[in-house]
Amino acid sequence: MKKVFLFGVLVLVILVASCIEKTVKPATPSVSESIELLCKAPWKFVSNTIINDTMPLTEMIKPCDKDDQIQFIKYGTAIFRSGNVLCDEDSKSIESIDTINWFMESKNGAIYISEFIPSNKEETLFTYKVEELTKDKLVYSIEYNPNEINTKNKMTLIH
Repeated sequence: MKKVFLFGVLVLVILVASCIEKTVKPATPSVSESIELLCKAPWKFVSNTIINDTMPLTEMIKPCDKDDQIQFIKYGTAIFRSGNVLCDEDSKSIESIDTINWFMESKNGAIYISEFIPSNKEETLFTYKVEELTKDKLVYSIEYNPNEINTKNKMTLIH
């Protein structure tokens, strides 16, 4: 009788354990998987937020930026297209296209995107930490220290 009772308890424990919903944190994608997700389709800017000690949360995206797109290409270039809504009233062109160079790397388990932006005959390197990258959403940030104020600029893009 004791064996039947123990067997019943064991079956009950197995049934209860199999019914409990397990939440598994998704693994951070590898660099090659991240590049595939990044280059899948053009990205549109949804938000650009600044967070620091003096202004905790400031939304920075303008309506004229919301129709801009960036298309990452696998071999290290990206095409930035401004949309039809112009930010500069003096612009003669409806759409402008710029090309940037980029690369992706993994440091300490985090993924970073670095961009080379031409400026005054020199290229400037910006390195962004990828905070979230899924098939439909990209969130990346950059931290800097203007006037000794720790500042984080966080951008969200979608397909």
